Amino acid sequence: MARPTVPIVLIGRFTTFAGTTDCVTLPVSVQQYDRAELTCWCGGMEAGVTFEATVQGSTDGVTWADLNTFLFTASSEHTVGLDLTRPLMRAVVSLSGGTFPVVTCYLTGVLIRRRV
Repeated sequence: MARPTVPIVLIGRFTTFAGTTDCVTLPVSVQQYDRAELTCWCGGMEAGVTFEATVQGSTDGVTWADLNTFLFTASSEHTVGLDLTRPLMRAVVSLSGGTFPVVTCYLTGVLIRRRV
């Protein structure tokens, strides 16, 4: 029997980031879930720009460990499955390269509830 899923939006559809400063989302509690299926998409970028979206987990909201990194140098979409072993999850977006890096992207998916 399929376990219930809940939609999650770490970065809303068609969010635009500009410049080279890292952007960090607020932490999301994922204690009730043991797996996430996430899709990251980014639109066209200037030549030489690199877009990186890293999904992180934490037990205390202070120390964060990377769970997965989406790395793009051109318009693309990737989907991954992640085992959730920590109660908190967030995303960190980084842009680099080019004269003034700009990207439009999203990072969404579903959380899969733990077996009871």
